[in-house]
Amino acid sequence: MWMTVDWSTRWWQYWLAMWQAAWMASLTAWEDAFRAVAARRELLPRPMAALGLDPAALGRAETECLSRRAERCVVCDSAEQCAWDLAEDPANPAWQQYCHHARQLAALSKH
Repeated sequence: MWMTVDWSTRWWQYWLAMWQAAWMASLTAWEDAFRAVAARRELLPRPMAALGLDPAALGRAETECLSRRAERCVVCDSAEQCAWDLAEDPANPAWQQYCHHARQLAALSKH
């Protein structure tokens, strides 16, 4: 009887440890995904600043519009390239070749 209880207790502890490890691994993956989405949402102010626009002022005036644009940055296929180009040289217009917001932001910067 004691041997059976000891074996089942060890099995339960092993199973619980494996479950916790798997849960922590999945949690880490979700945290990484949430961080990546948040980082992509933060891309929009970079091209705005490169064109001389004030993201804070524009955000106060057109919150919903900027929110929709930021959502588009989240699903953009060129987000990594955008982050790289704007970090290396914001004055370089290379990002305008693939950015979905380039024309709208350029029009806003001329006003």
